[in-house]
Amino acid sequence: MKRFGLEPNEIDKIYKLGNTGGFYRRTDAENLYAMFDRHDEEMQKAMQEPGFAFQAFDYELANHEYVITHNPEDTLRALGMSIEEVNSNPMLLEALRKAIKAQHESPFYKMWNE
Repeated sequence: MKRFGLEPNEIDKIYKLGNTGGFYRRTDAENLYAMFDRHDEEMQKAMQEPGFAFQAFDYELANHEYVITHNPEDTLRALGMSIEEVNSNPMLLEALRKAIKAQHESPFYKMWNE
């Protein structure tokens, strides 16, 4: 509360940010959600570029331990996408296929699958 410039009893002036452990001032809510919307728009625009899409898929596949699970669902969920969306977009599908191939060629894949 001190970092927000509030007294300990002024809990009615803050919101909890989901299950992240974060909090924000109620007066900042509009700006925070506008920022989230901008980030979503920027990500959607960036995912239209094949190189960015590949890097995003590759990063999230590694982040969600694809080399162990062999399941890209968590990756797609992290990127706000569905398998239907990827399957209906040839560029996204190719970027995902390349990223999966890169994961199969990684030393971690060999370590977990030998």
